[in-house]
Amino acid sequence: MHVAGLRPRSAYQLSRNLTRHFQWTKPLDQITHHDVLSALDVIDARSQRAHALKDIRTFFNWCIPRYLKSSPCIGIKKPAQKPRDRVLADDELCKVWNRAREIGYPYGTIVQLLILTGQRLSEIAGLRWEWIGDGAVTFPSEITKNARISKIPIGAMARRVIEETPRHSSLLFPARGHATRPFNGFGASKESLDKCGVENFVHHDLRRTFATSMARLGVRLEVTEKLLNHVSGSMGGIVGVYQRHEFMDEMSEAISRYETWLSRILETTPDVPQ
Repeated sequence: MHVAGLRPRSAYQLSRNLTRHFQWTKPLDQITHHDVLSALDVIDARSQRAHALKDIRTFFNWCIPRYLKSSPCIGIKKPAQKPRDRVLADDELCKVWNRAREIGYPYGTIVQLLILTGQRLSEIAGLRWEWIGDGAVTFPSEITKNARISKIPIGAMARRVIEETPRHSSLLFPARGHATRPFNGFGASKESLDKCGVENFVHHDLRRTFATSMARLGVRLEVTEKLLNHVSGSMGGIVGVYQRHEFMDEMSEAISRYETWLSRILETTPDVPQ
C-alpha cells in the first residue's frame, strides 16, 4: 500500500498494525468478512482493536477498484464497549504469574514482564536487546503509544527474567521463523494462559493491576505515570510542558517496593502452587 504523504510515525504505525494483526497467506480476493472478524477478535486492547479495524478498512478501501470489487470489512463496526476496569486480585495475579512461568519462553516470559513492568503488550513483545542497559530499558518513540521516549528502571525480578531469556536475534521475542519480527502468537498462547483459572481478563488488565498496586503501595501518581509513560491531568498543562525531572530514583524505589510486595504474595498466597 502506498504511504506517500504520511508522516514517518503514521506510516510506521499503519504498516505495523497491518503486518502484526493481519497475517493471511491466502490470495487477497479470498479474504472474507469472517477472516477479518477472527483477526480482530484476538486483539485484547480495545484501542488497538479500533486502530487495527481502521487501518485494515483503509487498506481494503484502497484496494477498490484496483484489486477488489468490494471490501470484506463492509458491515464491521467499531464495537461500543464500556471501558474496562478489571483489576486482578492478589491470588489471581499469582495464578497468572505461575501459569506464565509454566508456559515459559517466549509468551510466558512476555507475560511475566507485563506483570513486573506495567508496560503495554506491544512494547514488551517488541523489546530489543539494544534498548536494555545500565539497569534500565529505553523504549524509543517509534514503539510507544504516545510517540514519546520512555526510560524505566529494571528491578531485580525483571532483570532475572531478562537474563534467562535466550538470544536468538536483536529482538528478545522474535516470531517463529522471522528473526526480525516480534512475537505475535497471542491467540493460542492466551488460551493456554487462561488455564490458570482466572476468568475474564486480558493482557491490558495486567497494566491496570500494576498501576493499582502502585497506588496501594503509596507510590505518587506522577511516578506511576512516568513508569507507565502515561500522560494525564497530573502530567499535562504546565507540568507537562515544564516538568523535565526524569524521576529515575523515585521509579527505582517504586519498582523495588512493588517487587518486594509481589514476591511476598507469591510466597504467601494460599492455594497457589509455586
